[in-house]
Amino acid sequence: EALHTWTYQHCIESIGLDQQEIYNRYRVVPQIHGKIALAQRRLESVMASDFDLKDRDNLHTFALSYFFFAVVFEGCWFYNGFTPIFALQRRGLMKGTAEQLQYIMRDEVLHAGFGIRVVRELLAEEQLELDPQALRQLWDEAEAAEQAYASYILRDPVLGYNAGLHMQQFRFIANRRARQAGVAEPFPGASNVLPWLDEQANLRKEKNFFETRVTEYQSGAALAWDKGGAPSLQWGIVLTVLRTGIPAHGSLVCRLVAVAAGHCPDRSGIDRRARRGHRRSGAPAAAPCLWRCAGGRY
Repeated sequence: EALHTWTYQHCIESIGLDQQEIYNRYRVVPQIHGKIALAQRRLESVMASDFDLKDRDNLHTFALSYFFFAVVFEGCWFYNGFTPIFALQRRGLMKGTAEQLQYIMRDEVLHAGFGIRVVRELLAEEQLELDPQALRQLWDEAEAAEQAYASYILRDPVLGYNAGLHMQQFRFIANRRARQAGVAEPFPGASNVLPWLDEQANLRKEKNFFETRVTEYQSGAALAWDKGGAPSLQWGIVLTVLRTGIPAHGSLVCRLVAVAAGHCPDRSGIDRRARRGHRRSGAPAAAPCLWRCAGGRY
């Protein structure tokens, strides 16, 4: 979540928006504040330190609150909330921001899946059944809050996306989350009007190492070296990739990595190996070269 917060802040700064105005919107925009007020009302009682879970009524309230947080808040509101940006991405707009949100969305889907699993296990372990009327009220409140939010952010529709499509997709996702949690669908018959949305979370996006930036959370500066100067497990993985997966550019990558890391005793030797390895196919020369430069043994 700290990474998510940093990413949002980075996107806001990069786009050039007024940070104070953006960060204050949840206070002054009723359609945004309405969601937060609903979440606080649903979760406040179960967060109290004296909340007694031995009481069956309290246990039911806790299960319903957890259901709201996992299924509605993260599983529906968060999941559907990224859609406007992804709709722009499909048209080639705001691709950098959308890519960052894709990584956040991937995490939120994992969070939702974990929470839904907890809800299912809690209901089975404690032999609980969520009250249908309480569930119906919860879904109605969630739908009303989402409708107000969609009407605010999409009061002027964008090409290929509008508030009506947003709400139809919300109902479809709500049905999916309800099935995953083992309860009845709240909006029977809702259709998947945005099938491309699942691609943003479910498809693996393989990229060419030589044609894209590294977008993993861990940076190269985080690589660890033991006291003897030998490479850590991360370097072992790098070497395995070089030896098996990069046939023509292994020595070149070896040179770049070793020189950048500052652990190369013989840079002229690296230059010679890079040129020789780049001219021929196969990367056997790259691995021993990188091992020696990294201080290890081949």
